[in-house]
Amino acid sequence: MSKKQIVETIYTYSLVILLLVAIAYRGGRTHFFTKSDQIEVTVSIESVQNLFPEASSFHKNKLNIIEIKSGLNDIGKALVSTDFVTDNYGYGGVVPLLIGLDKNHHVVGVELLKSGETYDYLEYVTKSDFLHQWDKLALRQVKEQDVDIASGATMSSKAIIKGMKQTSAVFHHLSIENSEKISVKSIVGDVLFLAVVLLSLLLAFGKVNKKLRPLYLILVVVVIGIILNKALSQFLLYSWLIDGIPWVLNWQSVLLFILAIGVSFIGKRKFYCNYLCPMGALQELVNKFSPFKKRQLPSKWQNVSIKEAYLFFIAAMLLFGFVPELNYFEPFMAFSFKIASYGFFLAGGAIVILSLFFTKPWCSLCPTGCFMDTISYKKQAINNKKDAKK
Repeated sequence: MSKKQIVETIYTYSLVILLLVAIAYRGGRTHFFTKSDQIEVTVSIESVQNLFPEASSFHKNKLNIIEIKSGLNDIGKALVSTDFVTDNYGYGGVVPLLIGLDKNHHVVGVELLKSGETYDYLEYVTKSDFLHQWDKLALRQVKEQDVDIASGATMSSKAIIKGMKQTSAVFHHLSIENSEKISVKSIVGDVLFLAVVLLSLLLAFGKVNKKLRPLYLILVVVVIGIILNKALSQFLLYSWLIDGIPWVLNWQSVLLFILAIGVSFIGKRKFYCNYLCPMGALQELVNKFSPFKKRQLPSKWQNVSIKEAYLFFIAAMLLFGFVPELNYFEPFMAFSFKIASYGFFLAGGAIVILSLFFTKPWCSLCPTGCFMDTISYKKQAINNKKDAKK
């Protein structure tokens, strides 16, 4: 291993480790490799009053039932889903629910408590009628009730449904059924995803005609970006470090991450960025069809890498106590047409316009791309041999 390679490796992974430490610290870890399994969920009087407007106080008893009062009068009860189930993962971790009940244990309403889930997804769910599908239903019946998933926020709505059903089952000492109905749409999405992944490997290792790349890029944008919304991001990696990796619920993103790191090490540096990132694919498509001469945006400022500085800035914010909405630091939400705010569409539009004149403008800033940019030992070994011959 050359001295240059050692320096590059230490530098790259120092940045990565710094970010991991920052995320772990902000996530409440007392030691880097340990974290309590207890999920801390806070219930405020404001949350209770969203279900019971006349509530003045509440108290949780030994059975984890929240007793709600208006003055001295009992007006209802509530359950916190995480007291009964802790594996209802959404896109950004466990989604805790406050389930309001009347005196006969019928559902008064459902309130989403603070979680690591993306604000835009939760806002989309709360603005729809999704949470009202259980209103006036007996809690015992919730386990058997089939409800519609909120289109556009699949993982968030699935987490809410699982939280409702399992809370109902545990509270009434009923059996928990972990099996979920798999829709035809979900199967088609999985097949398309696996097809795109296979094509990415074939293209990367020269097993497919390179002339098919434009069609492949369209597939990446449509399947991984628009249909599945599975772009890797700082927010996703943050949620994995804080709440663990939901291998079953989000296996597509896990596979993308494994490929991003693994394939880079065996000779294809920036594999994810060049083959599976929907934003990278979108920029390349615009580049290909743009009639204008392309230029490179500056990637460094006074010998400091811009994207490394951006990644360091995010890590510093986390270390110094700020907990920003990490999704807002990257434009990937622009692919979620039903969810994204206007700001994401403006950011996405700006990237598309810049891509007419510059080669992959977002890639010069992307912190996730910096995080994924591992050192390719195979490529370095080949370069070392060439240098030795000289």
